[in-house]
Amino acid sequence: MFHVYLVKIGPSAVGVVADAPEGYRFYAIEQSFNELENLVFDSAEDARSAAALLSDRF
Repeated sequence: MFHVYLVKIGPSAVGVVADAPEGYRFYAIEQSFNELENLVFDSAEDARSAAALLSDRF
């Protein structure tokens, strides 16, 4: 089964994370999160944390 998780920072959806054989792959919705595009994380929460850290730079 395929799982997809919405990544939100505050009220905004910034990306989705899809489970993959190697982990959880991030796909950016917002252009400012393209830096995370196609990166693989150990968990969906790790991907959300990376997005949160990136959003602090804006």
